[in-house]
Amino acid sequence: MKTSKLLSALLLLSAWSLPAQTFNVLHNFTNTPDGEMPAAGLVFDQGMLYGVSAFGGSSDDGTLFKVSTNGTGYTVLKTFTYSSDYTDGSMPEASLIAADGVLFGTTLMGGSNSYGTVFRISTNGTGYQILHHFGAEVDGRQPYGKLCLDNGILYGGVGSGGISNYGAIFRISTEGTGYSVLMNFSETNGWAPQGNLVMYNGVLYGTTAQGGPAPGWMGEVFSMNTDGTGFTVLKSFNSSGTDGYNPQSDIIVTNGVIYGTTDGGGGTVFKMNTNGTGFTTLKAFGYYTDGNRPWGGLALVGNTLYGTCNEDGTHFDGNVYRINVDGTGFFPIYNFSGADGNALRGDVIWVDGTLYGTSYSGGSASDGVVFSLVPPPPGPAAPASHCGGW
Repeated sequence: MKTSKLLSALLLLSAWSLPAQTFNVLHNFTNTPDGEMPAAGLVFDQGMLYGVSAFGGSSDDGTLFKVSTNGTGYTVLKTFTYSSDYTDGSMPEASLIAADGVLFGTTLMGGSNSYGTVFRISTNGTGYQILHHFGAEVDGRQPYGKLCLDNGILYGGVGSGGISNYGAIFRISTEGTGYSVLMNFSETNGWAPQGNLVMYNGVLYGTTAQGGPAPGWMGEVFSMNTDGTGFTVLKSFNSSGTDGYNPQSDIIVTNGVIYGTTDGGGGTVFKMNTNGTGFTTLKAFGYYTDGNRPWGGLALVGNTLYGTCNEDGTHFDGNVYRINVDGTGFFPIYNFSGADGNALRGDVIWVDGTLYGTSYSGGSASDGVVFSLVPPPPGPAAPASHCGGW
């Protein structure tokens, strides 16, 4: 009897402590014609979710799509066709940004030089235009991260190319004019920027996945002015200790604090001040039930951060987790199991009490999914910015 009562109490406590949630697959990718393997997160604009798939579509070069928040109305707005015309972009792997009815994005490959493009397209699928073809070594090659839009200027990073072939930071107008390289990376000041750029108080913040000052060489957090001056390494990562290394996901900057993740060594969630002080590891991933390798960027809602792990979790297929900004309250709020998605690489976004995201694989056709997840509401969301800074 005592054992039965104890078991009942434990089950009741367990049920009480697990957060209520509602998970739905909004779309299962099937390669053709809708796309395959969405590596990026979503953007919400005027009641619709917009995103990209890295592969699939009629030419297997990826697609740009929209879908409603309830999963209806899935529409392919653009099918990339580099394989057939050798001028269009291919493999869009960065999240889109939306402004005034226009979507801006990049492709990792394709274009007239085969090293990627910057493009724009209206949210109704018209007006597709390639703003820049990457290719010349000094120009930069292979844009990985999400663009940053400020006063009609797009800022972004390329993972290779530039003067030393370690990547660069560029700017270009939303009309495609005025392309220039603002910053060339090297082995000692970081290389391979793969995350987003964030504008905060007129300063750009970002990360590199590799390089940086000795003795780190495993990635960094940096800041710079919009004219390319004032480049400063705020944090240099190394493979020892608990700080993590290889930051390659999107960051958030708000109220003088930078929040981000690292991938190396299982991964971490961290925060630091915009002046480079106060670096703190909020969570070091390691035990498989927590998740592993947090590839996706973070969503900040009140004092709670939401993120994704690409691997592990209870079914070894990745998860969505939450953690408070002071490092307390870590909890995997949803564990994927393959049929509902697998391998999460993109950011999650928060829209009216619901998280939306993508998985790179899994789902009914094993080609990835778009999903929604309603966790317990932690508080009001911070206002969004085209550059990720709040």
